[in-house]
Amino acid sequence: MFLSARQTFRQTLGDTERALGIGTVYHNDKKQVTEQLQGLSLRVAFNQVTQVKSFIALGHNVNEFDVDGDRTPLHWAAARGFRRCVVLLLEAGADKTARDAQGRTPAELALDCDQFEIGDIIKYGPPIDDVKKSTGNEGPISQLCLGNKTRELASMLRAYNLEKDPGIRETISVNLRDPDGDRFPLHWAAARGLRTCVNLLIDAGAHIGALDADGNTAAGLAMRFNQRAVHELLLQAIVDVNYQTNVSPKSGATAQLSYVC
Repeated sequence: MFLSARQTFRQTLGDTERALGIGTVYHNDKKQVTEQLQGLSLRVAFNQVTQVKSFIALGHNVNEFDVDGDRTPLHWAAARGFRRCVVLLLEAGADKTARDAQGRTPAELALDCDQFEIGDIIKYGPPIDDVKKSTGNEGPISQLCLGNKTRELASMLRAYNLEKDPGIRETISVNLRDPDGDRFPLHWAAARGLRTCVNLLIDAGAHIGALDADGNTAAGLAMRFNQRAVHELLLQAIVDVNYQTNVSPKSGATAQLSYVC
């Protein structure tokens, strides 16, 4: 038995609510899903990743505009911050230059809906996984960054400011290199796109231009792993402090500011 558009809409909405255990998906997209929305856009609008994969595999047009002529599926995914749907659509050839009824590309719509990371993914592609793995022997600040434990990190940085013993301060410094002689905490946070950790470390006085064992700055690692938001954050920090030189990991030699970028 074939379902009418109204029945399909209600069934999809009900399935989504049951799967999520709630009646609302929270985001900043002001456009509401109506009974006119069908096909791939409808599945994307409800972040139904499995069904999105199936529709793409069956050859549905990923660039088809909705019946109202406003959005494509990528617009819906961008506006609602549905990262997995965005990546699936891009891999299937979704048009990043398509414009909605207000003349916005998916990336521009993402920014209007405060989905900044999604905007970067559409423009530059998804981040690349950090190739270096944790050994468990990193310094205490590095370990907190590796776990993205922002509350614990903030607490430890406050403790550092209150601590008077130089020996203890050295062990919990944001500028303590890991025992293997490679990275500082800021390198870990930058390589993995951990914006809150990066902000906390910068505010605590992390050396933005410090080099790892391979001569990479934190900003360099952020660019290498396509962490664009963190890269821009670090560049802005460099401008803010009028940073000129950075310290080599072994010799104490300096590197040019252009290398930081």
